[in-house]
Formats: sequence, C-alpha cells, structure tokens
Amino acid sequence: MKKISKQMKVRCAALFLSICFLSVFALRTSYVEAEETRKEEQTADSGDTDTQDFDLSLLGELDDEELRQFLDAIGLQDVDVERVRQLVKEEEPEELSEEGVHQVLDLSGLEDIGDEETAQRGLDLSSLLSAALEAGLGSLGSGSSSGSSSAAAGTEEGSMGLLDILNLLGITSRSLKDCEIKAIADQKYTGNEIKPTVTVTYNGTRLKKNTDFTVSYSNNISVGTARVTITGKGSYTGTRQTSFHIVRTQGSGSSTQSAASKAKKLTVKLTKTSYVYDGKAHTPAPKVTAGGKTVTKANYTVTYKDNKNVGKATVTVKGKGEYKGLTGEATFKITLKKTSIRSVGKPAPGELKPAWNKDTQAEGYQLWVCTNKSFGSGVKKITVKDANETESLVTGLTSGKKYYLKLRSYKKVGSTNWYSEWSTVKEATVS
Repeated sequence: MKKISKQMKVRCAALFLSICFLSVFALRTSYVEAEETRKEEQTADSGDTDTQDFDLSLLGELDDEELRQFLDAIGLQDVDVERVRQLVKEEEPEELSEEGVHQVLDLSGLEDIGDEETAQRGLDLSSLLSAALEAGLGSLGSGSSSGSSSAAAGTEEGSMGLLDILNLLGITSRSLKDCEIKAIADQKYTGNEIKPTVTVTYNGTRLKKNTDFTVSYSNNISVGTARVTITGKGSYTGTRQTSFHIVRTQGSGSSTQSAASKAKKLTVKLTKTSYVYDGKAHTPAPKVTAGGKTVTKANYTVTYKDNKNVGKATVTVKGKGEYKGLTGEATFKITLKKTSIRSVGKPAPGELKPAWNKDTQAEGYQLWVCTNKSFGSGVKKITVKDANETESLVTGLTSGKKYYLKLRSYKKVGSTNWYSEWSTVKEATVS
C-alpha cells in the first residue's frame, strides 16, 4: 500500500467526513432500499452489523490555515473555510448514498467537483462510496490498531478505516523526501550557465520534470559548487536540494595546470589609447590575455573610470568563472581639441600679435615663437593663463626677420597639465 503522511491522512479524512455528514442533512428521509440490501449482504459476509460513527471533531482540530491548505491542495480553492466550519456543527449523519453525496456537494457550493473531475485526481465518488459502504467505515485511520496495515487487513477485522479506503483508491500525496535523486556528475566549466539533467525516482519509477517536479539552479556558472533546488509538483510535495561541481578545464591529454590557474594577473591591451575631448564617454575595447592565452569576453567584466573628461581614463578588467580572482588594468588619455592660430598681426616694429580661437575646455594657452621652423633652439615661450584671452603681444623681435609661431591649449588635472596637439605652424616677418 502507498504510504501517506499523517497530516494528509487527517486532512483527507476531515473533508470526506464533512461530505458524508452533509449527505444526511439533505437526504435523511430517502435512504435507498438497494443500499440497505447491499449493506445487509456485506454484513452477512463480514459478520459485523455495526458501522462505527464518524469522529467529526477531527475537523475542529485543523486551524484555518491548515484547512485552507488542504482545500487548495485537492483543487477546492473556491470553497469557503467558514462554510466548512459551519458544516461541522450540523447533526452527524446516519446514512450515506452516492446521490446524497452529489446533492450535498451542490448545496455546499462544490457542484463542480463531480465524478469526471475527481476521477482525474484518483478520487471517484462512486468508487469511494461503494468501497466505504461495503467495508464499513471506521472513525479514522486503518482498521488495524497499528494504523499502517493494509486495506485487506482492515477488512478481515470488519472495520476497514477511512485511510485504508483512501489508500486503496490511490488518493495519496508523496513527499520528495521519499524519492531518490541521482547524483550529478562533475561538469566542465564553459563560462555559461550549466544545467545538467536531474533524475528523480519514486519506488523505481522515474518522475517527469515539470509534471512531478520543477528544477532551479544557482551558482552554476563559475568553477566551484553549483546548487540545484527540486520542488514537488502535482502529486509530489516538498523541496529537496542537491549539488554538483563545476571543474576547471585541463589541457588536452596533459596533467599541467590550465592557463587560468598559472596566471597571476590579466594582461589588458586597448584597441585605442588616445581620444580628443568631445563630451562623450569613451569605451575602447580591451584585448585580454592570461598566461599568453586569449581570455574570451564571457570570462571577464570591464569597468571604465574617468572616461569622459580631459585627463587619464582607467580600464579595469576582472576575471570570472575560471579566471575569478585575476585582474588587469590599462589606461588611455583624453586630450583637448587642437587649437588654430587664425591670424598674426604686426602692431609695431619688432612686434607680432597672434590671435586664436577660444577653447571652452582649456584653462590657458602656450605660445612658441622661433626663427627656426623646427623650434630646436632660441624658442621664445609664452604662457597665457587666462582661458578667455585669445591673443598675445610678442615683443623684442628683430625687424625684417621671419618668425615661426605655434600654439596649444592646456588644462590642469590633479597635478598634471594636459595639452592639446600643436596648431599648424604660422610664419610672419617682423616689420
């Protein structure tokens, strides 16, 4: 006989007893003669002419939450708990018939629980009623004193219990605690989620996923121990957990350590190391290696810092999965845009006055003036510290001599000056 929990025994008995006692409320005066004849025949065979009373107090032992859970579990979500409480207070039934059961179901708001639906759940009202009347209902439990004997044993003693009948009809719920879960073999690390098949059996019969149980996974990407949670469904209740190991991939046919285990850090190289400020955040793609071998994107995360304004930006790469614990960094620069000299004036002999376009990101400008186009020696260096100034007067130059001029803007970030590229060189002859 299939084993059921004590709690389910009490709940199944409670609902069945309430239905039985209500049948008398509707049909107290209409006991079917055919049932009497069949009952007499059964009594002659069993040698027992008495039918034990139902112990209706069992329903009173269930609190509202337990009763609600039970009704939900058997598909009676729409049945009101208070209505069931009221039924307990009615007079105890003396007779029971199939027709009475159905009428009471209708009166109790359970008209949708008919033969067809209940048969799908293993609870056929006709079979249940027939077995109950033929066997003689006990108050609760098995017909035997142990409470765990078979229906056959209960029948031999002439007092088959209600739970024996429920077991006989297969109206049971099974706990996953009584099921066997097959051990999951070690899985090779892939960098992606790993979801191995879970095999659950009950008394040698394999359960069906999403019908008898559902499965969820956690911590199932990185090397280490992954968790599997199995939750009962349908006729199976409870939750079980198991685990499996995700292992590092070793070299093919070699006992040497993997590149990840040998490497001490990640090496990061950027596809681009210099940008001109444009008000946008820049994210150059990194090329990551460990121990000389390329690390795929699935095995690391990338974060960017100070990657919008002028200055030095930092790219940090953190390994995950097989490369968890390894890190690497790279930097790139963001500079001011190139400034141009738009004109060179000659306000007086020995003087030049270059003018340029303003850079809103700059803090100042640096102007070089030299007779040598390569600016190798003899360079006159002028720093304009006011970012709003867009021209500068250069004095002390030699009349009639050609001079070369170039300009760049600058901005101080921290303790470092960051410069733009030099402008195109301008030339002018001093008057």
